Amino acid sequence: MANKIMCVMDEAELRRSMALLGPPPILTTEDAKAFDETFLQFAKCFKVRDLLMLDLAWHYTANSWFIRRNMRHGTIAIERWYGRNRATEIVQAQIKKAQYEKQLQSKAQQMSRSPTDVAEMAALEKGISNTVADIDRILAHKATEIDHNRAIQLSAEFQENMDQLNNGATRRRNDAFELLERYSAGLGRAVQETFGKVVDAEFEEIENESNADPENKIEDQPAITAAPSITPKDDETLDDIEP
Repeated sequence: MANKIMCVMDEAELRRSMALLGPPPILTTEDAKAFDETFLQFAKCFKVRDLLMLDLAWHYTANSWFIRRNMRHGTIAIERWYGRNRATEIVQAQIKKAQYEKQLQSKAQQMSRSPTDVAEMAALEKGISNTVADIDRILAHKATEIDHNRAIQLSAEFQENMDQLNNGATRRRNDAFELLERYSAGLGRAVQETFGKVVDAEFEEIENESNADPENKIEDQPAITAAPSITPKDDETLDDIEP
């Protein structure tokens, strides 16, 4: 019984037991193999021995996975808000360019030789070229710390929600770790007590056998009779002396 309790699951047994825990809590954009490998490594660290420890290690892995996911999506949110802001600037520049082009086309249809009309058309053409340059500038711009800072400000509510999700996942992970520690410590004590009882029983059996051997040996030996005395008795001395 003690040997069975102390047996730690090997990797093959862990992989077979994973089917009992159901599908992993991963998204379609996440790597299922990475989750499985993370769980196996945690299970080896915790030295999983039975189904209860396996389930606790699974919960620890799942919540660790949730924490990493929330941190990753918090970062993605910042980039998303920055990308949305840049896209808005591009759209505004394109709208302005389209307006200039429409005005230019309308002015060309009503074109006269007056200096005023020529100046207006030149201004519209310049506006179109400026908007094209603005679009190119926006597309070529690389994000700076100030840009990301503004994106964090815009996504503050989302970041706060992700932080709350992280805190909940961290508490659940810590609870699973504490239960694993308690169960492992109790299991260790149970193993030691069981092993101690086995050792004590074997010691008592050997001691009883050693105590029983001398008695058996004494009983088996033949009785020792006293040697005859060499001193003559009173009647024997009387016979040797003449009256």
